[in-house]
Amino acid sequence: MVNRLWVLLLVCCALGTWPASRAHAEQLVDPMRPSEYTAPQPQRPFVQAETDTSSWKLTAVITAADRRVAVVNGRSLQRGDSVDGFTVRNIFSDRVVLQKAERKVVLRRAGTGLKKDIR
Repeated sequence: MVNRLWVLLLVCCALGTWPASRAHAEQLVDPMRPSEYTAPQPQRPFVQAETDTSSWKLTAVITAADRRVAVVNGRSLQRGDSVDGFTVRNIFSDRVVLQKAERKVVLRRAGTGLKKDIR
């Protein structure tokens, strides 16, 4: 029984699962590292500020057989173009779908965009 305990103890030490061996492993230093070297501090992940899309306006949509153009905030955009990090995914006759990572924004046209001639 005592022999089995010694074997188990030796196996644990050899595999590095013994707590004392883990503490010793954290103290190891690279012998090739210059003495004046300091390791860079881990950077905090970059968090981009949320883009406010509430003021964005879709003022016109032009569709033709070979292309579609949407006018957002006075800029002409086609599928694949980007505005403030958002990419135009699709252009419909009444709306535009923009996407940035997992966030999706749908801009809708106010009214029909057609002027009625009243006589």
